[in-house]
Amino acid sequence: GTGGFGSPMDIFDLFFGGGVRMRGRADRRASTHPLVPPLSTLGKTRFPPVHTGGLLEVLGGCSCGVREGAQRRCPKCHGSGMEVRIHQLGPSMIQQIQTVCSQCQGQCEWIRPRDCCLTCNGRKVVREKKILSVHLDKGMKDGQKITFHEEGDQVPGLEPGDIIIVLDQKEHPVFHRSGDDLIVKREISLADALCGCRQVIRTLDNRTLLISSQPGDVIRPGDLRCVPNEGMPVYRSPFQKGKLILQFQVR
Repeated sequence: GTGGFGSPMDIFDLFFGGGVRMRGRADRRASTHPLVPPLSTLGKTRFPPVHTGGLLEVLGGCSCGVREGAQRRCPKCHGSGMEVRIHQLGPSMIQQIQTVCSQCQGQCEWIRPRDCCLTCNGRKVVREKKILSVHLDKGMKDGQKITFHEEGDQVPGLEPGDIIIVLDQKEHPVFHRSGDDLIVKREISLADALCGCRQVIRTLDNRTLLISSQPGDVIRPGDLRCVPNEGMPVYRSPFQKGKLILQFQVR
């Protein structure tokens, strides 16, 4: 029986992604999940932060499976997982098509519906929740991936799957990240642009920077001023940081 699936191909697609079933252990499959850390988290310089991800839904093996002796070789395909269908194309012409067995859905084994486990309906897998603690190294970038090997789906015939966490960096209200540099926009008066100005900036790690322009340094609309080593930490280079770039608008 199909053990509660909507169509004969549901269990086949669930286990093998719609592809052709191969005998023996198949390659593991991976599931991808987004994680949205704030820019301030990735910009910390003192301690590597730990982010506890939300509940992830994965497929886990059912501890009960099926009743003892209820699982048997499929009588229709004789354990091959495939069957041959014959179509009559004309009075003297037939066509043979090899397809997935309609009784066992390519699993080579068959379980009578009355013998199926009430928890998993004979599928040998159940959906379960999992919580992962994700260590975010300082300086990690948007789109960077963190892989948890063999923590994903566990289904018969497949190696345990991987869980891949993809960072989707949250926008910051003050700073814009460009690689390892941080860009902050500042609006100043015409008098400050001509005579000099002082800017107080609160960094991502809660330090206060006082930045002053030099006398005679006229600031024009759109001008940039760079402060070295005050940008984002460089990933896996603990003593390097990018630039803090001030972009000025003159009112």
